[in-house]
Amino acid sequence: MTTDEAAAARIAALAGELSTTELPRRLCSAACAALDADGATLSLLTDTPARQLLAASDATALRLEEIKFTVLEGPCITAAAAGVSGRLWPGAGR
Repeated sequence: MTTDEAAAARIAALAGELSTTELPRRLCSAACAALDADGATLSLLTDTPARQLLAASDATALRLEEIKFTVLEGPCITAAAAGVSGRLWPGAGR
C-alpha cells in the first residue's frame, strides 16, 4: 500500500467515526501539522458562485478565508478557476 493509499484509508476510517463537523476540523489540523503551516481552511467550491466553508484551523485562518472570498482572490479561487488544487497563498507568507 502506498503512502497516499494509506492516508486515504485512514481518512475513510475517520469519516465513519467522526461527525460531519469534526472530520473537516481534524483535516485542517492535520494539514497544518503536515505542511508546518500556521493555519488551514477547507472549503468546497463548484462551478457556481456558491462556496461552503467546512472548517478553519483557527480564527486567523477563518478571517483570511473571509477576505479571500470578499476580494475574490486567493489560492482556492485561483485553483478552482484553473481546475487544479490550491495549497498555498504566497501573499499570506510568514
